[in-house]
Amino acid sequence: MPNFCVAPNCTKKSTQTDLAFFRFPRDVKRCHEWVENCRRADLLAKTPDQLNKHYRLCAAHFDPTMICKTGPFRTVLKDNAVPTIFDFSGQNKKLHKNRKRVKVLTEEEVRDIKERRLEEEAEANREDEDVEEMEQDSAPQLTPEEQELREYLRSLFEILLLLGKQGIPLIGHTATAPLSSTFEKSKEKDDAVDGNQKKSDANGDGNKPRLTFTPLSNFQALVEFRISAGDEALRQRFEGAATNSETCPPETLCNMLEVVGSCIRKDILRDVQLFSLIAGEPAEMSSDMTSRQSSCNVLLPIFARFLDGSVGRPREELLGFVSMEGNGDPLAERLVGYVTGTCGLDMAKCRGFAYDCSGAGGTHHALKMRTAAERISEQHPTVVRTLWSGCGLNTLLAESASTPGTQVVIATLGRIDALLRSSPALRLELERTVATSLREDEDKARTLLEACRGRWGRRHDAFQLTSDLLESLKLCLEAVCDNDHDPRWSERVVRDCLALSEMLNDFEFLAALVVLKNVLSFTRAFGRNLQGGAIDVHLATSSVTAVLHSLIEVADNIDVYHEFWFEEAVLVAQSLGIPVRVPLRHLRKCGAASGGVEPQPESYYKDHLTVPVVSYVISELNDLFTETHLKVLRCLSLVPAVMGQLKFAADVAEENAVAEVYRDDLPSPDTLATELQCWRVKWKHRSKGVPLPASIAETLQLPDVKFFPNLDALLKALWNFPILTLEEEEQPQPEEETTAPAEEAEKEVATGDGDSGSASDRSNCGTARNRLHAYLRDTPIRHRCQRLALIYANMDAQHDPDRMVESYLKLYPDSN
Repeated sequence: MPNFCVAPNCTKKSTQTDLAFFRFPRDVKRCHEWVENCRRADLLAKTPDQLNKHYRLCAAHFDPTMICKTGPFRTVLKDNAVPTIFDFSGQNKKLHKNRKRVKVLTEEEVRDIKERRLEEEAEANREDEDVEEMEQDSAPQLTPEEQELREYLRSLFEILLLLGKQGIPLIGHTATAPLSSTFEKSKEKDDAVDGNQKKSDANGDGNKPRLTFTPLSNFQALVEFRISAGDEALRQRFEGAATNSETCPPETLCNMLEVVGSCIRKDILRDVQLFSLIAGEPAEMSSDMTSRQSSCNVLLPIFARFLDGSVGRPREELLGFVSMEGNGDPLAERLVGYVTGTCGLDMAKCRGFAYDCSGAGGTHHALKMRTAAERISEQHPTVVRTLWSGCGLNTLLAESASTPGTQVVIATLGRIDALLRSSPALRLELERTVATSLREDEDKARTLLEACRGRWGRRHDAFQLTSDLLESLKLCLEAVCDNDHDPRWSERVVRDCLALSEMLNDFEFLAALVVLKNVLSFTRAFGRNLQGGAIDVHLATSSVTAVLHSLIEVADNIDVYHEFWFEEAVLVAQSLGIPVRVPLRHLRKCGAASGGVEPQPESYYKDHLTVPVVSYVISELNDLFTETHLKVLRCLSLVPAVMGQLKFAADVAEENAVAEVYRDDLPSPDTLATELQCWRVKWKHRSKGVPLPASIAETLQLPDVKFFPNLDALLKALWNFPILTLEEEEQPQPEEETTAPAEEAEKEVATGDGDSGSASDRSNCGTARNRLHAYLRDTPIRHRCQRLALIYANMDAQHDPDRMVESYLKLYPDSN
């Protein structure tokens, strides 16, 4: 049905103009302002709900500065927008024949209406003030001691929030004992007669006790600063404290930080309905934040992905950390217990689980997370194990492979990445080596130089790039080792280059690199599509069968493929001067080193590398892309651009699969088939020149999507799936991934080592995951605190110290 503009003398109609039409606001005050400015007498008796539902104003009546275009298909008004542009000169004779003429109010009538409305608002405000006074009178009155305690706790919570938001550790850099403070009553020395000062103190005329802190922690330093700045609640608390009393006992500090974390989680999870879980990179944290002698624990950060109804977009927020101790089974139990117990979420509302295997956790972490994901999916059938949008498929497959050769490759690439990130001078030297060795092939040199300036170990073609860079990398490392007296290279860089050079000279590394490069070439395009847009992901779902068919063909003809791959590895080894041999550990294990028969390298690497890797990749793809997983991804066919790719053809089997996956989440599942048919017809017969929305975000911004409630609910549920990229997500831009000018790199060469990031980069981190990465990057391990990391990662959450004080007193009523 077309929309008409209700403004007097306006003939605009939604089917005849490209202008946007806006509903009347439901807010009573703003709605009255709109009606008064329109001067429509017949609208005065309408309620805001009636006006919002049945009446519209076109964009021609609003100042252009009040209109915002948030997307190609969505135009909205600012929160304070009011229509101000009208034509009251006379009745328009070109009004639509079906529109009745209405009475237009005069300026005097509008002025009288405004005066009456202001009087009514004033009367309502007086009534509200009376109600507030009555509530205040009926509320329990706090004693002076209780009020003082609340003010004292509020000051401490504000200090903890400041430490968390700024990434400041609790413990300072001194080497003294744990968190404590000493209160001394310092007396000024006087040249007067002994006893005068004592007499003065006895009479109450002496100096007031002076509070001094032992410089043990940043927390204490901020307490002292606030006291010196005039915080009376802290001053009164500590002036009467006993000598050697603690500023805040460690147990109390831990309890307060737990309350802060609880309040943050309540705020970010307040309106969560459906969600997915994402396990990040394992991180080392200090086990005791109140001691300098504490050990470190490896903790797993847990993120929740859910749709934020206030902004209409998904969010990924940090919920906290769980211990990585034990194997996958207890880890799954701890993770579920934390999500349901500490966070208060219902696993029946969880739709997906993914984990990040691209960090320093290595193969052991990937295998443990795989086991945990399988256990969670077994216990909770609605949770689908999937990929995380920030972790490529090839990275997951390589990290999870348990063969020794692949572990050597992953460990070597990790060390290369860490060394290049820590030494800009070495990165510059590698770029020079690549440019020199590939002078005749400019295209290849350009591609490899671009890879050198980034973190190529996380790309889909990581193993192909490493194979192409191998010769240049080997020459670069050897040049550093041969010129260890060069001032550009620190002792640590030379030592690391020597270790890496030995690893690159190992034929096991080379053979595994060649096998991974060739095997994962079958999944490269598939994995790239999985990290693309809706069209790419839907295309990937239809290519799973083809990828598996190709890999099965490799497995059936493994002898032929292994012969080609082994020959390739041998040729590369000969060109680099690497001896072709079986790993020494295997020789020791089978006794060949002590006179036994040494196995042939070709047969050894076939049985211990090629066959296991091919078998594992096939098995992992079958386990990961289950029928349920593929059904979920096929729901992307509801995005209009994907429908266009499919020529708007109806697929009954696919529609049934869509209905089956999220049936419990739909408001009216019985009408889904009808909705889908109408949705398909709508876009198939759209007006000429209307583009097809290409993402879930663009689709949900359409004004007509509200008329398809099942489709709207289904797309929102699908948007929570971790494999789908967050649209308009701000990706981190680490320093090491930018192309630094040569003169800047030369400046860094003088110091030998460079910092991989700075504190100033934190302001560029737009998500909780990026903020956590910045916190871990900039904070030494012994200063890390999981509770402060939670505050820093969720700095956009609502931090209300008064609410935290109330929560703390409810949990610990005996606090004083």
